[in-house]
Amino acid sequence: TKEFLPQVYNMSKHAVLSMAVLLREELKNDKVGISVLCPGAIATNIAQNSAMIRSVKFGASTPAEGSDVSMEALDLLAQRTKSAEEIVAIAVEGLIKQLFYIPTHEHSREDVDIRYRELQSSFDSLSL
Repeated sequence: TKEFLPQVYNMSKHAVLSMAVLLREELKNDKVGISVLCPGAIATNIAQNSAMIRSVKFGASTPAEGSDVSMEALDLLAQRTKSAEEIVAIAVEGLIKQLFYIPTHEHSREDVDIRYRELQSSFDSLSL
């Protein structure tokens, strides 16, 4: 169903990350570098072509037809979008620096910080 697609997308991203963590460990003695590109929004035609998130400004009959994506969310996404060329430049820089994680958008740092603080709080709250 349409409601399940975002969850499948997110699960796939986490599966790739988990696989990369395992590969990094398995290949460390073979001198094979592993990097994970963690991109934010990239300028594509998805808003025009996705029935899931198509907005009125791209030809839908109602805002966010078929989904609960608001026009405000689409506008925020558009403001945070980077071009494919920008993403490639960041990816190349990360590879040259031999980074494992290669984030592409500064605003993602807040999400990482929130998750880290919540995990730390869980450790602090448990009798381990």
